[in-house]
Amino acid sequence: MVKRKKINSKIEQEILTGMIMSDEFLRDIIPIYSADLMDISFAPVIAKWCIDYFKQYNRAIKKDIQEVFDSWARSNKEEEKVEFVEKFLMNLSEEYSHADKFNAQYLLDKAVKHFKKKSYKNLAQDLIYCVEEDNLDDADTVFQEFQKIEKGSTVGINPFDDSEAIQKAFEGKQEPLFKVSGALGRLINDELCRDSFIALMGPEKRGKTWWLMFFAMQAHRGRCNVAMFQVGDMSESQMVRRQHISLSKKSDLKRYCGELKIPVLDCKHNQEDDCNKKYRTSKHGCMEDGKVVPYEEAVDYVPCTECLKKNPKYYEGAVWHMIRPEVEPLTWREAYKKGQEYNKRVRAKAFKLATFPNDSISVSGICRVLDSWERTEGFVPDVVVIDYADILAPESLKEEFRHQENTKWKRLRRLSQERHICLITATQTNRESYGVKRIELKHAGEDKRKFAHPTAIFALNQENEEMLQGVMRVSPLLIRENAYNANYDVHVLQCLQIGAPYLGSF
Repeated sequence: MVKRKKINSKIEQEILTGMIMSDEFLRDIIPIYSADLMDISFAPVIAKWCIDYFKQYNRAIKKDIQEVFDSWARSNKEEEKVEFVEKFLMNLSEEYSHADKFNAQYLLDKAVKHFKKKSYKNLAQDLIYCVEEDNLDDADTVFQEFQKIEKGSTVGINPFDDSEAIQKAFEGKQEPLFKVSGALGRLINDELCRDSFIALMGPEKRGKTWWLMFFAMQAHRGRCNVAMFQVGDMSESQMVRRQHISLSKKSDLKRYCGELKIPVLDCKHNQEDDCNKKYRTSKHGCMEDGKVVPYEEAVDYVPCTECLKKNPKYYEGAVWHMIRPEVEPLTWREAYKKGQEYNKRVRAKAFKLATFPNDSISVSGICRVLDSWERTEGFVPDVVVIDYADILAPESLKEEFRHQENTKWKRLRRLSQERHICLITATQTNRESYGVKRIELKHAGEDKRKFAHPTAIFALNQENEEMLQGVMRVSPLLIRENAYNANYDVHVLQCLQIGAPYLGSF
């Protein structure tokens, strides 16, 4: 029979899951793993399967573990242990569908901490036993032979001939956790990875909350665990309402439910009628005297984006408008039904929204909330969205305000690094940015040192005429890892009346 003892097995089950699911995690955990560092009775069995498989095939065992288990179970007479292993493997089905989002580095940090704790406990027990038996020489030997658990097998490497380090560096290249389509995606997708810290910068009422919600929803559709923190500007009810307006693409307010002008992608060659492509969708252009005819007057004109798929080099972005017919206002019952359909359709992972009053929670407070969710529910986010950094409470009131801001942004960067997440937030510009065509770094509000900490900062540019047309320009202000042109604009089509900050881009 299996020896029973009360243990906290959650972290060890997570470690076993990592060894089964992740090449990266298994490669890093093998040098420090030892069977005596695990309390779960069946852990050494599963760990050995994973390690043996990795040594033979240089990859994690994943679903192949079922075949190994079946063979082992047929010859094993310990029925209870077989039952425990089988039950554990059955619970992995959800993990297989999200294997590409596995947070290997965060789990590795937790595993190292657990192994350290267990190794010190084992050392203490061995020393106590030697002392109680009056075997002081044995105690000296135990103490001297104790090997401290560290992340990484060595300190310092030769980066030119260490094959494991080189392999890890290249195979561990960060892939986006989720993606955005179109020209905006080409600008920003490489930044949407683990260990990144992204900030959106714009003046008041520029739609920053809508944008942060958009990224949170895109991450969720990409099957990421998402945590969104609203820290002061809006209530929980307002945030939930906005999310369902975005999901349903219609408002709950009667004034936005009549006929509505919505921007759509078009091509300048189509509008100017100088396109001779056979697959062009419109028979004529929509220009008179060098100006685009209002959509109400353009009879039989059809916008065309065929070249986006068939001949991207020829495509030149432009904006057209379509009329959405009158609709009934969104009700809570309809919103709930849409939400249920959404969850079934995307098979998404968990989404958590936490709302706090203005200036009531700091970065440290957010960390405590994340710790609580992980401890009580096993929820570990891949993406964290904070709306928004400027109204987070300071870590200490003893510092001058400008130092408080710098500390706040340093803590945000630390949050993205320690938890190996993609962290997205926003910041407001100063009054000098009002009315300018293009936001620049000089328009930063408060302490400019905040720019030292994000991995990427993007400006939200919009003049009044662009707002009326449903167009915003997104431009890069700073990108740490990739080349960028600060004068480059991505034109984004949007309609906030239906909760859509992103309808397309060029």
